[in-house]
Amino acid sequence: MPLGPASGPVTRQARRLPKPGAEARLSRAAFAQRFTAIVGRPPLAYLTRWRMTLAGHALTQSDTNPRTIARQCGYASELTFVRAFTREYGTSPGRYRRTHRTPETADTA
Repeated sequence: MPLGPASGPVTRQARRLPKPGAEARLSRAAFAQRFTAIVGRPPLAYLTRWRMTLAGHALTQSDTNPRTIARQCGYASELTFVRAFTREYGTSPGRYRRTHRTPETADTA
């Protein structure tokens, strides 16, 4: 379930979460505090974990290359994606794919 292609690098402005806070009629800080209290992790950490969950699924369920998966998960740079993935899972996307994939989960195309 891709987040949609990234249109460019994530900027500081985009990382500040102005829209969710405004939509909730809260300041960014209040939104982040409330989100963390309810979800258990800060909004950006939650977003990163969600993206990595989608990426892990894509790596084991398809033959899609990591560059495409990076873009589908919202990363403009494959290098940034690889670093984030490695930080989250403790292994590179390629190694993760090789160790977590089974023949029945691979694309048949």
